[in-house]
Amino acid sequence: MTIAPAEPLPDTMVVGQPDEATPSIAVVIPTYNRAHTILRSIESVLAQSLQPAEIIIVDDGSSDGTLDLLRAQPYAGRLKLVQRQNGGGPAARNSGIEAASADWIAFLDSDDAWAPDKLRLQLDRLKFMGPEYGACYCGSVERLETGEVQGKSRVSAEGSIYTDCLSFNVPGSTSCIVARRDLLVEIGGFAMNLPSCQDWDLWLRMASRCKFACVPQILVTLYVGRNDRITANPKGRLRGHLYIYRRYIRPAMRESNADPSMFYWILGNIFMQIDRPYYARRCYILYWQRKKASFKRLAILFTAMSGLRRARFFAVTGLLDRLEARLRPSPLHEALE
Repeated sequence: MTIAPAEPLPDTMVVGQPDEATPSIAVVIPTYNRAHTILRSIESVLAQSLQPAEIIIVDDGSSDGTLDLLRAQPYAGRLKLVQRQNGGGPAARNSGIEAASADWIAFLDSDDAWAPDKLRLQLDRLKFMGPEYGACYCGSVERLETGEVQGKSRVSAEGSIYTDCLSFNVPGSTSCIVARRDLLVEIGGFAMNLPSCQDWDLWLRMASRCKFACVPQILVTLYVGRNDRITANPKGRLRGHLYIYRRYIRPAMRESNADPSMFYWILGNIFMQIDRPYYARRCYILYWQRKKASFKRLAILFTAMSGLRRARFFAVTGLLDRLEARLRPSPLHEALE
């Protein structure tokens, strides 16, 4: 199966050639109007202790001079620049997969950054775990541009993680992933018809065919806005999550192969974000019923039933999260902060 981009590539320019002695890994960086952050991302790649064979920048129709900025950099000769009409992040990543010739691909969003040992640690882990492992993810931290931490992920599930992924997006952001290129091509890359959850959908399809390795250390910094998790396109998030539920979670529930507790919690939050408290309460009831002895789940349900508006509701649940993290810290809680 080949990956078809959303639009034909109007122009592809290769600046320089990769060193044949470098490891067979390509870094794919999709970007759209992020001239103000992309140099930070690229420089975090250039600072890797294990250098990639290819650094592929896919410009998704930027109008802020991104390509001119990149061509002016002293390291421009190390970049493969792919210019395409605007089609969104999934289509841009698929174009990067097509443009790559390396055996492995690492994705990096153009506003994120890597720790210097990220690629080396992940490839070492994949080599140690064996050929049945087709991908590796790592820990991450969400930060504001000011440096303030907004959340962390240190989930460490390894092996056959398909069932784990039915509860929530275990590998997380694309910036955390290294994956075999042939597997990405075989399964068709990122779905371009989803308004959200494209990464989660891809990890589920990959997890049905291969095992996942993990380096739980925090090796990726995800830069976010202060209110990103509350205001960023909640209706699109809802459609994406409902797709995941209908295609993957509901069929698994029929066979008793999935615990959808975390999914109900996330879905309830999305309904609350779009001011649909009735549906949110239904999700929180289902969330509580899966573990009736949980004080936190009961508190969330009572908070939702109390009729608090969105901002106050999330202020209360945020307080509950912080209290739980202090009293009973866990990798899962950090992943869902």
